[in-house]
Amino acid sequence: MPHGIIFDLDGTLFDREGALLAWSSERLWSCDAPTRERIRRIARSSPTRFIFLTRVNPLLSAPATRYELDATLHTFIVPNEALLASMRSLQRRTPIALLTNGDGPLQRRKLQACGLEELFAGRIFISGETGRTKPNPQAFEAARVSLDVPPTATWMIGNHPRIDVKPAKRLGYQTALVQGPSEVISLLERMQ
Repeated sequence: MPHGIIFDLDGTLFDREGALLAWSSERLWSCDAPTRERIRRIARSSPTRFIFLTRVNPLLSAPATRYELDATLHTFIVPNEALLASMRSLQRRTPIALLTNGDGPLQRRKLQACGLEELFAGRIFISGETGRTKPNPQAFEAARVSLDVPPTATWMIGNHPRIDVKPAKRLGYQTALVQGPSEVISLLERMQ
């Protein structure tokens, strides 16, 4: 069992693709299976909300702004009860931190929608609040120091190889590349 774990948020602790698809579906004249699959592929391949909107806007009944997406996306996040149970069990025995890029208020709304915010015991590091953006090593080190564990006893769990995994490996952390909550649950079960 690791001595401390740092988690990414989007695509790791909640289904980012599912939330973007649900948000988009409400803005379509009709949402047939091919259109839904196309939007799912766009969500999967778009690293930022701006790129997602640029690619999906031509499919929408009326183009949306990033402000509209940011103001409402959290309402399309479905809490994963199995993940919540797994994370509650984990945080009773292992210190955990959250390290995510993005706007502070937006990321906090997502955390609240997931039901995860209180589990991190104040160890929440959002680039829009800290001024440190992944993959900057200082962002990772701030989260690790808050756990009070050495690098070799720290795990970084995220869904992006270049932004989450590679920088953490360079700092001597253990890493896991996951694609969503179900893989996080499986990983945490194997770590016990």
